[in-house]
Amino acid sequence: MKKKILLTILLSFSLVLIGCAELMNPTKVTSTSPQTVAQAQRELPVGPKARVAVMSFENKTGTHYQAQVQSSVFGGTIGQGDPIGDGMADQIVTALVQTNRFIVLERQAVQDILEEQELGASGRVKRETAASIGEIEGAELLIYGAVTEFTAQQAEIGGGVGTQAGSTLGTIMTGGLGGGLIGGIIGGIAEKVFSAGMSQDHVAIDIRLVDAKTGRIVNATSVEGKPRDIEAGIGGIFGDTLISLSASYKTPIQKAIRACIINAVNWVGENAFAEGVVRSATPATTSTPVISAPKLKRKPDPIILQAQQKLTESGYNPGPADGVMGKKTKTAIQQYQKSKGLAETGELNNQILTSLGIK
Repeated sequence: MKKKILLTILLSFSLVLIGCAELMNPTKVTSTSPQTVAQAQRELPVGPKARVAVMSFENKTGTHYQAQVQSSVFGGTIGQGDPIGDGMADQIVTALVQTNRFIVLERQAVQDILEEQELGASGRVKRETAASIGEIEGAELLIYGAVTEFTAQQAEIGGGVGTQAGSTLGTIMTGGLGGGLIGGIIGGIAEKVFSAGMSQDHVAIDIRLVDAKTGRIVNATSVEGKPRDIEAGIGGIFGDTLISLSASYKTPIQKAIRACIINAVNWVGENAFAEGVVRSATPATTSTPVISAPKLKRKPDPIILQAQQKLTESGYNPGPADGVMGKKTKTAIQQYQKSKGLAETGELNNQILTSLGIK
């Protein structure tokens, strides 16, 4: 009886660890950004896409994990933060980029960017390759979140449970010796006991949008995800797009996380692109003040100046004697040419100059 109780406790504990491992272990890259790097760099900062930044996501589930990595410097393992909160924030970033409707700005590692720019300004790197200061773009909306529920009942369906849970329990119970044998036995039990537990996997987050200009929380909500949501289809603004990129999410907890992320991104999109939301003006609606070029002051022409003086003396009105061929001067020339029977050109040709006595 005691062995059965111990077996149940260890089995449950191992499955919790495996559920956490879904966030800690790297997965195969199956989809990338819909834009190339060159296209993203050419994207106008002020345009139809909303500029957003994903900030911190706290783990408020009451259960905290710490990813462990081997340290070549200190020896042993060192902590690498909480994979639940950090992992959810990273997946939100990825999903926002995959929609191709947002300009997603890096803020979680912004200190690295600032240090690179400061290095460029220090004169220690080639000037032509240095990252310039003052080019970081500002966000319109900041996205904050908190993981409030994270329930991983089953790591994966079928033999996968027997392999993972069995190996984990085998190692725990034998101190690393005979894990494979005991793992096979316990794995068979785990497969039968937990094969119907898929619907119990559940993830929920509280998410809020903050106006970066004013600091106001402009909206907040709670979203959740379950494995069956992926199978049934989520819909929404980006549901079809993001579900089509979700083929690599196989286990129940992976599907629950992905469903929660899609629901969150749908909600962000519904708010960011809602009618009446005040955003940075697009180039089409931005009115740029037109600055007229200063008028260049013409240098007085001595011939025109003499002609204006002669026309004034003859009773015509060429305007001010400024040496500039203006409309009044041309009209006065035409009137003079008509009175003298000359061709009415309005220009100072040899005929009119001779008639006016200008050499």
